[in-house]
Amino acid sequence: MPREKHNGNFVGCPRNVGYVAVVVWDPDTEPPLKKIVSLISGRGINKLNVDYFKPVDEVISMTIEEFYQTFKDPENTACLETAMEIWP
Repeated sequence: MPREKHNGNFVGCPRNVGYVAVVVWDPDTEPPLKKIVSLISGRGINKLNVDYFKPVDEVISMTIEEFYQTFKDPENTACLETAMEIWP
């Protein structure tokens, strides 16, 4: 989603865009991320940028459960914030 800079963070608000594409899988199962990249290449992820992606619970101040509870609601107006220094 488009992001803005605010107080040293990147901020993205899913409610402000037409759609958000999320690809998820259980990290404890196969296939590994590099295999998934080969299957979904062209959807914002490819072999060249695989190291750029990070688990959501490592880059935002929410647990996975909080993320789920917040964004499962289509009326949600919350935004995601992540520290700019995390990203190359």
